[in-house]
Amino acid sequence: MTLVVVIQLAVVLTLTWIAMSKGLERALPFYTFATALVPGACSIAISGLFVLTTQRVALLTLLLLFCVLGKGNRFSQQRSLPLKWLIVANAM
Repeated sequence: MTLVVVIQLAVVLTLTWIAMSKGLERALPFYTFATALVPGACSIAISGLFVLTTQRVALLTLLLLFCVLGKGNRFSQQRSLPLKWLIVANAM
């Protein structure tokens, strides 16, 4: 259980560091690498609710980073995000 928490924390911290230093788009290759590398058995079962996998934690981290860092890019000022509601539905 401790190793699972350490792995998930390492993925979150690395995604945050890459997004803050190099930009959110540069964090996407690491997200792909982390979701492919970490096995599905690396999860925390919250009884009665859901299973918290590393893939879900990384996706939520990217979603939060997009909400925090994604407002200042040039695309958000020109037009709204296409398929915005599908992204929200996928995150739910």
